[in-house]
Amino acid sequence: MKNIINKIGKWWFKTFSILIFVIIPFNFVFSQTQPKTENQNNKIQIDNNPLLEIEPSDYLERHIISKKISKIKEEVEYNLRKLAKILKTYEKEISNSKTNYDESASLYKSGLEYYYSGDVINAYNQFIKSRNITNKMLSDFANMYKKQSISISTEIAVKLSKLEEDAVNAPFFEVYESEHRLNVMKNKINSADDLVKYQRYGQAIDLYRNAKIIGVITLYKLEQDKTKKEQILEKYKADLDDANYNVDNVKLESF
Repeated sequence: MKNIINKIGKWWFKTFSILIFVIIPFNFVFSQTQPKTENQNNKIQIDNNPLLEIEPSDYLERHIISKKISKIKEEVEYNLRKLAKILKTYEKEISNSKTNYDESASLYKSGLEYYYSGDVINAYNQFIKSRNITNKMLSDFANMYKKQSISISTEIAVKLSKLEEDAVNAPFFEVYESEHRLNVMKNKINSADDLVKYQRYGQAIDLYRNAKIIGVITLYKLEQDKTKKEQILEKYKADLDDANYNVDNVKLESF
């Protein structure tokens, strides 16, 4: 009888041990496959939210900005110098241009104070704001210069077509030279248009400005009446001043 009890006891011990080894792993696997609680789900969504802004490392941000800030600073300086020159002649042509310029200059000045005090992050932010304003202004003025240069080239084309109709009295040399200058104007305008596409507005304005001056000279050379010649110079005096081009140079016969 005692042997039977011992055998039964051993059997139960083995069975219980087997159940323990089977049930515990199963319970672990089962628990891993169950949905998370509400709090757990919220935690997972936050951790994996691609729109969640991660606070950048101050050191890393300073390192990246320090690589860019000199170039941004130079761009703003260039834009402000370019605009200061333009505003002397065309301040009233674009609404709020003086106000926007003053705001941009103020931001640049503030950026310089941060820059020289060693606060590159705030300096960079001020420079970027200033650049955004000046780029918008230069874009507007570039469009203005383009319209002006196209208007002058159209005026030349009309004069040339009228002169060629009068083949007997048309000054051959002036017509030939004017056609050449008109082609140069068109090339400059096209090159300026390409620069505008890449947001290089300052360089585009330089080309549009050059095209205008060539156009004014061409109109002056084509006109035979002395009184009308003077009227042309008076009409485009602001454009010549904007380019620092002396009126007497327009009158040179050698051009």
